[in-house]
Amino acid sequence: MSVLPDAVCWHEGMQLLPQHFQLQGLRAEALAARTGQACNPWFWGVTALELDPSALCAGQVRVLHLEAILPDGLPVSVQAGVDAPLEFDLETALAAAEGPLLNVHLAVSPLWRAGQLLPLKGRLQSRVGAPLPDWPAASTPSRSPSGERRCGWSATTARPTPCACRCCAWRRRAAPTSACPTSRRRH
Repeated sequence: MSVLPDAVCWHEGMQLLPQHFQLQGLRAEALAARTGQACNPWFWGVTALELDPSALCAGQVRVLHLEAILPDGLPVSVQAGVDAPLEFDLETALAAAEGPLLNVHLAVSPLWRAGQLLPLKGRLQSRVGAPLPDWPAASTPSRSPSGERRCGWSATTARPTPCACRCCAWRRRAAPTSACPTSRRRH
């Protein structure tokens, strides 16, 4: 993230708008990402990746479990059966690839472009979570919307955007074999 959002100047009598809290949240995420980058410039990457081996035999990359931090500090967690399926057609991408190596990247829409904050369309999707009780009032639980990260695959020979990290690499076989490809874990 190249731009740090300005802090919200809270004061008594201020009319509270959702945008104030959104800006405060963006600032907190940006500060956390900058702190992580200051401690370790390569703080991002895939920490856990589990692929469906039967889908690989069919030429598909299907994620069963994924934990990653993207270069802009966005944490991504994908669980099969809980989140929207994250799949990629490997056969089509390998056929279109120019060389023998295909890099598969996990990507989301960028938050900032040319120093301007972009709309969150495509980056987050609203999802109603489990009911949360109002503890001080002890009232009935209500459901609260939360922002679910929307991510997808990109297959290229180079890193496509600043909001992408390389998950896997597949090498084209010289001759077709009956053996099923296995998943390779790369960080």
